[in-house]
Amino acid sequence: MTPYIYPGLPVESRSIDTLIDTVGKVFNVTAGQIKSPTRERDVVDARKVCAYLLNKKRNFTTLKVGKILNRHHSSIIYLVKEAENLISIDKEFQERVHNLKFL
Repeated sequence: MTPYIYPGLPVESRSIDTLIDTVGKVFNVTAGQIKSPTRERDVVDARKVCAYLLNKKRNFTTLKVGKILNRHHSSIIYLVKEAENLISIDKEFQERVHNLKFL
């Protein structure tokens, strides 16, 4: 069995896109906005969650997450730390992330 559903599109890539799309829906932003350089609060929060889930729950390296989100790996380290801080102090943010952990 081949790991490709469509030629050139690995299964892993499809699940990453699904995760980013789902996080985007929860935060009312698009996947394109999450990968863009914008610094709007909702977009940055969604980007934090994507970085956190990919790094901590999917065990992707910060370098790989950075390539997915069009960011430098050091930015991913910062986003993950920020997400962890928000999860520990903001109940609403914690609830949103908890609902997404099962992706």
